[in-house]
Amino acid sequence: MRIDELPKDPYKLFCDWLAEESGPACATLATVDADQFPSQRWIKLVKHDPQGLCFITARGSNKVKDLDHNPRASLLFSFLDNGKVITIKGRAEKVDNAEELAYLFRTAFSRQHQIGWLSSDKQSQPCSDELEAYNQKRLQIEKLYGGPDNDAEIEVPEFLCMYSIMPVQYQFMCIDLNTVFKSHNFLYKRQSSSGNLWTVSRLHP
Repeated sequence: MRIDELPKDPYKLFCDWLAEESGPACATLATVDADQFPSQRWIKLVKHDPQGLCFITARGSNKVKDLDHNPRASLLFSFLDNGKVITIKGRAEKVDNAEELAYLFRTAFSRQHQIGWLSSDKQSQPCSDELEAYNQKRLQIEKLYGGPDNDAEIEVPEFLCMYSIMPVQYQFMCIDLNTVFKSHNFLYKRQSSSGNLWTVSRLHP
């Protein structure tokens, strides 16, 4: 892979690599809390375009608390079957669009996943080891919505919100699984916060 063969816009390369995967677009989201400790967790990408990469979460979750304190975040996409890894750094912003949130809630998540969201209003909060209250609530919701012939539209939980991460840096690594010392490693950096001009450089393996 030669640097002059790469697209000028890293978003195109991101889409090309993402299209090679058959499963859902999931990533590890890294944030920093108020005590300056990093945290990581999986998120599902529900939407992406050149302006940002979006995910849905609960308003009271730790990731929201972290991003409200420090909007800088990174995403790690690992496509290890193909020996490819993408790291994206950027700034997170809350997306205040209830109509879009409702649409993505119903299209990006399976019905069972939507039911799971309804019982996750206390995400990241302490609970008893038995999870009795959570399990009872989930059973009630499954009875209401989970029947095989039940096609009633599932309500969008009021506690959900959506964030978009605007990339300022992409790093693409294509690894020879036999030896990492034969990897291809390219770094894109946005030249300005308002434009879509990027510089690209090759990094040593």
